Amino acid sequence: MNDATESQAAQESQVQITVRINGRDYTLACVPGQEARIESLAARIDGMAKRVPGAANSLNDARVLVLAALYLADQLDTLEQKKAEATTAASTPKASAPATSGTITNGGGDGLAGHIESIAMRVENIANQIASRQ
Repeated sequence: MNDATESQAAQESQVQITVRINGRDYTLACVPGQEARIESLAARIDGMAKRVPGAANSLNDARVLVLAALYLADQLDTLEQKKAEATTAASTPKASAPATSGTITNGGGDGLAGHIESIAMRVENIANQIASRQ
């Protein structure tokens, strides 16, 4: 199969749907079974477009959609940064954990109970770091 034939076959296996964004209908092609997802994503973009100041009266469609796309890209970037920070924090070794003897002790902070307490404190610190960045 050549590129043109493959492209035609791919187009024939797609379905067309119409979505409404910022008061305008757009006909799109998608893989069968993905219609609801595309409609949901379009509704999300429509919601962002409606939040753009001036979208209802003075801005053209392209400008409104660019601003909505920038807002969504900003949200995505923020989430990716938080994920990277959380991954780094989770994989960065903190102060060495106390050696465990395999026994649970009550009180003194040594043994397995001390190790568990140390882990709990590190997890709490990570959670606080993530919460403070939100």
